[in-house]
Amino acid sequence: MRKYAAGCAVLLLLLSGNAFSQVSAYLGLSGGVSSQRLDLEGVDLDRDTTFVYGLQGGIEILMLGLEVQYLQASHNLELADFPEIGWGDRVVDFNYLGFNAKVHFFSTVVRPYLAVGYGYYRLKLKDLDKDTATNLNFGLGLDLKLGRHFSLRGEGKYHPSSVVLDAEDVEVKNFTFVGGMNFYF
Repeated sequence: MRKYAAGCAVLLLLLSGNAFSQVSAYLGLSGGVSSQRLDLEGVDLDRDTTFVYGLQGGIEILMLGLEVQYLQASHNLELADFPEIGWGDRVVDFNYLGFNAKVHFFSTVVRPYLAVGYGYYRLKLKDLDKDTATNLNFGLGLDLKLGRHFSLRGEGKYHPSSVVLDAEDVEVKNFTFVGGMNFYF
């Protein structure tokens, strides 16, 4: 039994040394589109699509990654019905700050991945109210490694959340589609 435990310990040390040589850290920029729909009971709100930008940074160990991401978008809110609510022609600022766990399927030049994140959402209805929420998000993406220190990325993510704005419960359905670049060091 002791020989087995000693053999496992040596194997683990050898493998962890190889895994450590596969650690990389990165910082990056992203930009793309954000498509948001707010659901409010009894009120028909139009979907709005606008520009989104953000930053990300993380570490990767072999095919696993942990990332910190920030995204910001400003959506125009247009009511299809019920203009008496007072929300018509307002701007909704959408901010996300969170952590994402990523699993890459291949460690070659073209690297598709799945991402699951947990983050902090802030929605601000201009000149009326703001609220924050935390929730999971889900996404998939593709990294295109161009050398040791640079990659291009594309990512689609679904960000659901629930907030209270102006004393109304609002369900937020937000999709982001971004492209960007990462710099590895």
